[in-house]
This record gives sequence, C-alpha cells and structure tokens, in this order.
Amino acid sequence: MIGPSRPPENFAVSSSTAISLTLTWEEVTCIYRHVTITGYQLRHVENGTDAVMGTLVNTLTRTIEDLLPRTTYMLTIAAQHIDFNVVPPVILAGVSTEIFATTMAPSGESKCM
Repeated sequence: MIGPSRPPENFAVSSSTAISLTLTWEEVTCIYRHVTITGYQLRHVENGTDAVMGTLVNTLTRTIEDLLPRTTYMLTIAAQHIDFNVVPPVILAGVSTEIFATTMAPSGESKCM
C-alpha cells in the first residue's frame, strides 16, 4: 500500500453545541517514500440518511456548523496524500476512521420531552 497505513489517531469531539461539533485529531506520520500528506478529508452524515457532506482541511481541528440540534452524526476522517510514484501524481485518501457524535439540545430547551 502506498500512503498512510492507518488513519489519523485520537479523532474525537472536543466540544459541541446545539448546532456545531468541534473535532480534533493527531497528524498522520507517513513513512513511505514519495508520498506527501496534503490534508485531511473530513466527512459527516446525519445518522440514518445518505446525505454526506465533506471538506478538505489542512489543520488538526475543525468546527462543523449549521447542524441540527439533538442529532447524531457519523464523522469520518482520512489523510489525503499525493502519490508521486505514478505519472502524473495522483491524489488519494488513506485509511479512514469514524466516530459518532450528537449535538446538544438548544439553549433553554427542557431535556425532558
């Protein structure tokens, strides 16, 4: 396999609100020659739907906003890299990992329904 053989480590939610989730992870160290990590593919989907939203980030944290309150999301992350072993070089995604997280109830809303 060319590229990272494992996903970013310690992928977690560091904070949440009713409409956002802040995610953090650790950098992937690539041990293969001719491969450069160019960023991280971050995807989220509302649990039970097929509507996948994605973004490419080049930092180790990201806040996803405009989410629905009290909703569970599946979040995945993979390191994106360029393989210079082929001509022309190809952009590829490495091994991904997933977590589930739920946004909070809106401020002032009762937790009992």
